[in-house]
Amino acid sequence: MLRAKRRRMRRTNRASMGLITLAVLILFGVLTYKTVALDKQTSKYQETINGYQKDLKKLEQEKDDIKDLKEYVESDSYIEEMAREKLGLVYKDEVIFQAKDEDK
Repeated sequence: MLRAKRRRMRRTNRASMGLITLAVLILFGVLTYKTVALDKQTSKYQETINGYQKDLKKLEQEKDDIKDLKEYVESDSYIEEMAREKLGLVYKDEVIFQAKDEDK
């Protein structure tokens, strides 16, 4: 009777160990799957971040270019250039020579 009880205990222990092993393997599989999925998601997010950083650099460069253009437009040399080009203004003591068109 004692032997039969020990055999039942061994069978129960083996079955319990088998279930525990199966549960651990399933848990390990799920964790591995989730880790791979999170790595893919992290990679996608990193690509997005890199794209935004490139866009930010471009926008900062544009900002600097606009700032430089604003400074130039507000300068006396730009105002003089536009007065000469658009309005045809000259200084009092300045003489302008124009070439004759040979086509006419």
